[in-house]
Amino acid sequence: MAVKDWSTSPASNTSIDGLDIGEGCPAANMNNAVRSVMAGVKKTLAGIYNVMDYGAAGDGTTNDTTAFQAAAAALEAAGGGTIVIPPGTYIVGTQTLAGATGLDYAYQISDVIDIRNCTKPIRIVGHGAILKAASGLKYGSFNPVTGAAAGTSTDEDFRAYGVNFISVVGNSSVSIEGLEIDGNVDGYTLGGAWGDSGRQIGASGISSEQNDQLSVTDCYIHHCPLDG
Repeated sequence: MAVKDWSTSPASNTSIDGLDIGEGCPAANMNNAVRSVMAGVKKTLAGIYNVMDYGAAGDGTTNDTTAFQAAAAALEAAGGGTIVIPPGTYIVGTQTLAGATGLDYAYQISDVIDIRNCTKPIRIVGHGAILKAASGLKYGSFNPVTGAAAGTSTDEDFRAYGVNFISVVGNSSVSIEGLEIDGNVDGYTLGGAWGDSGRQIGASGISSEQNDQLSVTDCYIHHCPLDG
């Protein structure tokens, strides 16, 4: 049980971080469990949000999208802080088929890290970390009902969006450090062209709008279907 899963029902709280804390458990277990809880509290008070604490694996196989989204949501709720991404390869990106017309997309995708309107400084730190788009995602023009690849289009219903890794909007100060972002363009299933030339649909490494300050250092962003 992670600290965030703690229950208000005492009988439900039988373990923390794999340690048995049920009735009659060894005193050492309880002591270590308390240390684990306090370490988590200290991180939160310091404004540090480690994606591993939110379930990321970083093993190059597991899709870690929800862990990144949860860490970003926690930081945003606090008004700022630091997202820590330990060394590893993090597979990200999940799509949803529209299944109907009139939704302005064929395949929709949620940004991996989306942080908005924070008044405190934001840092995204990942020295040695690689964020890589999942293989098999769709990009280009697709039928919104069947999901099949379509021909050249400018109909908004036919857009299949790619991965937007980091989106920061309306924040006071943003620093992004030490990340490799691999857009994995060769891993996409391509549909027809969309827009006035090629496939003009969102699929970027870093997207920044209306931030007072933005610093991007020691980052390698490559093979994104649209922009770095």
